This record gives sequence, structure tokens and C-alpha cells, in this order.
Amino acid sequence: MDVLYSVTGGADTFSANKASDGAMSVITGEINGIPYVLDYYNEYTENIDSSLALFFDMKIDTDGGNLILTDPVGDVIWQQHLSCLRDNDFDNNTYRNNIPMKRLYSGNAESYAELYNELWQKAMENSIIDFADNDASILKARILRQCEMCGTVTKAAGPPVKIETPYTDSYSL
Repeated sequence: MDVLYSVTGGADTFSANKASDGAMSVITGEINGIPYVLDYYNEYTENIDSSLALFFDMKIDTDGGNLILTDPVGDVIWQQHLSCLRDNDFDNNTYRNNIPMKRLYSGNAESYAELYNELWQKAMENSIIDFADNDASILKARILRQCEMCGTVTKAAGPPVKIETPYTDSYSL
């Protein structure tokens, strides 16, 4: 939610609607009139503590391009919209359209274990300390608004679906 909030300059208006069901579910919505798409994995097994599968990506669409959070570990990429320019003879001049795809942020984690055990724990700790210690009401309002946004997305997503067969590790070759 921090990415959505930061990129759009706040969250005066925010919506979230479930667009599809299944193991990989989709939430669509708008924040300050800017559309976003959130794909996520929404299943669990009986032993939820040892069957967590964390898959999601997020894309924020703008007139100029897409801002993409690739996964929870997190490269953030700016992808300008492609336009195919043609000259008067209808020859393809895509060489003029050398559109860069910029990596704005490279994820810090080397593995999901590092993400779960270190980075998220430290991020939550820092957020709680910032919230408690900072007198700036703007920061507190921002954090509370992001919590409201998380609640809206969670409500739209609904509860995870229980499955009998645990997620298999497709990482192994």
C-alpha cells in the first residue's frame, strides 16, 4: 500500500474490487483516479504455518506507462507505453522508439527466508516505532490511511481458499 500511496501522492479516493477467483486471484481498483491491478495467491492448507506461498505482483497504469512491482522481494520497474511510429510511406520506424524500461528499485532480499525472517520483521518494527515516536500527524494519518487501504483490499479479496493438496515447490528443477 505504501507503493500505491507514494506513487499517487496520497489516497483521497481508493477502491478495490475482486476481478477473478481461483488460486491466483485479481483485485482491480483505482487510487486517486489511477487504475491498478493486484495479482495474488489466495490459498492455504491445513498446516498454514508451513504451507505459505507468497505470490503477488502489482501494476499501476498511467497515461505515460506502467509502474510494476514484480514480486514481494521487489524490483520496481517503470515501463513507458509503447507507440509504433510510422513515416509517410508507412514504413515502420520503431528505431525512433527506443523506449527504456527503468529499474527504479532493486529488491533487497536474496531469498524469501531473508524477506520473512529479517526484512519484514524490521520493516514492521520500524513502522511501529515511527508511528509511536513521531509527532507528525501527517505521518500518522498516512500510516492509518494505508491500513484502511489494506483493509479495503483484504475485504475485496475475501478469505483464502483451503486446499487439500499443499503447494508444490516448482522452484526445484
